[in-house]
Amino acid sequence: MMLMEKVLSGAEINVDIHPPDLLYEDHMVVTLGGQRVELIHPDPAHSDDTTVLYFPEQRVGFGVDYINVRRLPGGLDIYSFDQYASAIGTMLALDIDIVVPGHGNVGRREDLAEYMGFLRDVQAEVSAAIAEGQSLEQTQRSVRLSEYSDWLAFDARRENLIANAYRILTRTH
Repeated sequence: MMLMEKVLSGAEINVDIHPPDLLYEDHMVVTLGGQRVELIHPDPAHSDDTTVLYFPEQRVGFGVDYINVRRLPGGLDIYSFDQYASAIGTMLALDIDIVVPGHGNVGRREDLAEYMGFLRDVQAEVSAAIAEGQSLEQTQRSVRLSEYSDWLAFDARRENLIANAYRILTRTH
């Protein structure tokens, strides 16, 4: 059988998707396998429907796609730095020891606080470059973020991250 014969169409991939039968807006508690799990809707950061899963007995928080543990993000999407900080703050307000991102390494609460500091550093350094009148290309050269150079994906993602930050900080509504 040729490889192309195994490719599924969008309709075939989505054939078994069913709409949810339970919805929530801000906060909901469910029991999974006898364990209490809190579903919390933070401010938008990666998407409008982001959910934090909080396991209070285990002191574990799951946050998908808007948190990273010593790893540069793939991008910052369309949301402001304040929205990212608010969403991260929602998880930091929980009584957690362990942080589980959607990608990368599992970490500790301190790693999440460090990630928030990283985003604030990106915001401050890119804002300063913009205030100096630097173009995007100049900003990508001048904002080095070298204190994070040992983080995963630093070399591969730094320039794109700075471009995302530049776009977010210079857009007008």
